[in-house]
Amino acid sequence: MSQTATLRPPLGFALPAALPVARLVVGQTAAAAAALLPRIFSLCAVAQGTAARLAFGLPLADDTPAAMAGEALREHVLRLTVTWPALARGTPEPQALRLSGDALRAALFGDGRLPETLAELRRATDGIALATLGALDTAFPAGTAVATAADDPCIVIRHPHHPLLGDIAARCGRGPLWRAAARAVEAEAILDGWTPAFDLSDGTARVDAARGRYTVRATVVQGRVTAFARRTPTDALCAEGGVLAQTLATLHDAALAPLALAILDPCVPVTLTGGDADA
Repeated sequence: MSQTATLRPPLGFALPAALPVARLVVGQTAAAAAALLPRIFSLCAVAQGTAARLAFGLPLADDTPAAMAGEALREHVLRLTVTWPALARGTPEPQALRLSGDALRAALFGDGRLPETLAELRRATDGIALATLGALDTAFPAGTAVATAADDPCIVIRHPHHPLLGDIAARCGRGPLWRAAARAVEAEAILDGWTPAFDLSDGTARVDAARGRYTVRATVVQGRVTAFARRTPTDALCAEGGVLAQTLATLHDAALAPLALAILDPCVPVTLTGGDADA
């Protein structure tokens, strides 16, 4: 299939039935409910547990900031060195998962720092993360697989002033390269000592995780959960007319849908529909 293939009809998607999370936790003690949620949702378990404990009025461990940063870094490195390279280049490089500190920085970025412009990224010759971003730059031409939904879980919002993200957005749009580069930017930030934010205000717990922000509201009466609601990055991503729908609508090649989905990382099984393409 050529990169200029036209999708007829456009790609759509279907999701599995949502898990009745509120039904599972209402009636539980706060401690039991806080322990249950990370087991149900093992991805970003530290972030999920932090959001739950904040919402239920339970204390956090002293190492929560470090644990959240470590969890986010592992998620970013896994995608930059294994998941996305396997799909984009056919060459996953899992050795980086065993590294830390300066050794990890060098494995990801070659000379240890991310480029500040798209032109510099395209000239880069070393670093697993930079090679992955280069492959995504080639796979998704400017203006394809882009989304401009206002409710966007992309973690760019946490690093709005990084020049590489601004340059990619201006030249290529808010597409897969922009989203993947945000993961690299945050990995670099964590290696520099940055930690994800979390807070509780107006009865809502807000926690920054590897894929975006979790929000949880809960009511606890006499130690038991009586009401519970949560919103996840998946909810924002898969909303009607949202980022996933817009990305698929502007995808130029149906064969790249698995890679686009891996970058969006919906965290639920997504069934693609439509998308018959002319080669």
